[in-house]
Amino acid sequence: MRSMANRMFHKFDKYWKYYNILFAIAVIVDPRFKMQFVEFCYNKLYGHGSNELSLVRSKLVSLFEEYMHMGIASKVSTSSASSSTHSAIDDNASLALNLDSGCMDVLKEFDTFQSLEFIGRAQKSQLELYLEEPTIDRITKLDVLGFWKAHQFRYPDLAQMARDILSVPISTVASESAFSTGGRILNQYRSAMKSDVVEALVCCRDWLAGGKETTEVGLNDLTENIMNLFTNEDTGSKLTTTHD
Repeated sequence: MRSMANRMFHKFDKYWKYYNILFAIAVIVDPRFKMQFVEFCYNKLYGHGSNELSLVRSKLVSLFEEYMHMGIASKVSTSSASSSTHSAIDDNASLALNLDSGCMDVLKEFDTFQSLEFIGRAQKSQLELYLEEPTIDRITKLDVLGFWKAHQFRYPDLAQMARDILSVPISTVASESAFSTGGRILNQYRSAMKSDVVEALVCCRDWLAGGKETTEVGLNDLTENIMNLFTNEDTGSKLTTTHD
């Protein structure tokens, strides 16, 4: 019993002793909770105006700025690629015209960069707009990844960040469980099964384990039906014998 308790505490310390700020950011990108829930929890744990909450805020902003810069770089590279494609079509033009076209492409690229820079400074960021909107009702059954897919055109950079964060597994329990299950199915005597056969065995095991209660009820009903069938047959045979 003591060894089992020690293993449980070891597992708890392994996954929760050192919390990751990414967990808090994952809650923030859930539109049902956002920053309000993180503030509520951190205020209860560390008190109002804690350094831990300030760290979450700064990490959130820094991470979003990285994605925003990647989005701007992608737009600039796309514009540059488009400009190079258009300039490649004009191979038969004169050298002077090619130089003029190249200068115009550079100026267009600069205009794109300048407009994006102005928008980033003059207007509120996608993160600020998202956080200022009211939260969705908490009891709403919501697919968070589906939410960000639907809002990817409104918050392109923030949606990309949210999808990347929400796709990170919070622990290794699932993978460890999969490997342990696979180790019980594949052994030295059964090591050459095809992948579809292994998948079928794993799925069957999960289905049987998940429907254990239903299976037991079905067996009880089946046993009762069989007993009733035998009783009815015996009663019928006695009636027939008495009639004869």
